[in-house]
Amino acid sequence: MIEATLVLEMSDRSHDQSGETILSEAKTALIRGRRQQARRLLQSLTDRVPANEEAWLWRAAAADTAAEQLLCLSKVLELAPQHARAERQLLAALKARLDDVPVLLHLHETDHLYLIQTGDGLELLVPKQRAVPERYPPSEPSHLDQAERWLAWAALGLLPAGLGAHLFAPLTIAAVLRARRQELSEEEARRGRLLLRTGLLIWAVAWLWAALFLVHI
Repeated sequence: MIEATLVLEMSDRSHDQSGETILSEAKTALIRGRRQQARRLLQSLTDRVPANEEAWLWRAAAADTAAEQLLCLSKVLELAPQHARAERQLLAALKARLDDVPVLLHLHETDHLYLIQTGDGLELLVPKQRAVPERYPPSEPSHLDQAERWLAWAALGLLPAGLGAHLFAPLTIAAVLRARRQELSEEEARRGRLLLRTGLLIWAVAWLWAALFLVHI
C-alpha cells in the first residue's frame, strides 16, 4: 500500500515537472517566432492538464485564429474569473469581432461571468463589470462603529486634564456592550474586545490625570 502511494506521488510530481517543461519550451518557441511549434506544445499541454490557466493564456497568444484565441481566453476566465490580463485581452478581441459581426446573445450567467454567444455561434465566458450600487437608504452605523467614534473623542478628551475622556470613554464602553448583545463574527468580536480594553484604559488614565490635577490645585 505504501509502495503504491509512493508510486502515485512520484507520478504526479513527474507529471507536474513535465508540464512545466512543456510550458517553458512553448514560451521559448513563441518568443523566438516559432508559433506553430508553440501552438502544438500548448495544445498538448492543455489536453493533458485542462486546469492549467497559464497554458491556456499562452495558447491564446499562439492561436492561429481569432476564434481560437477567444476560446482560450474564455477558458482562462472559466478557471480564474478575476484574471485581469485574460479579461483585457478577451474584451479587446471580442470588440474586434463585434465590429465584423455585431450580434451578441446572452445565454446564462453566474455571479462573476456571462455566458454569451457571438453571431457566428461562438460561446464565450465574459467577466461581469458591474458597479456595486450604493445602499439606499444608507445603513445605520453599527454599535462598534459608534464605539470607534466615541473612542477617538475619548482619546482627544485626555488633553484637557482628561475631562472629555470621562464623558466619551463610558460611551465607548456602553456601545461595545450593546454590540456584544448581538451575534458577532469572530473578527467583530476581536474588534469589540480591543475597543473595550482601549476604552477602559483611556478612562483609567483620565481618572489618574484628574487626580493629579486635583492634587496640584
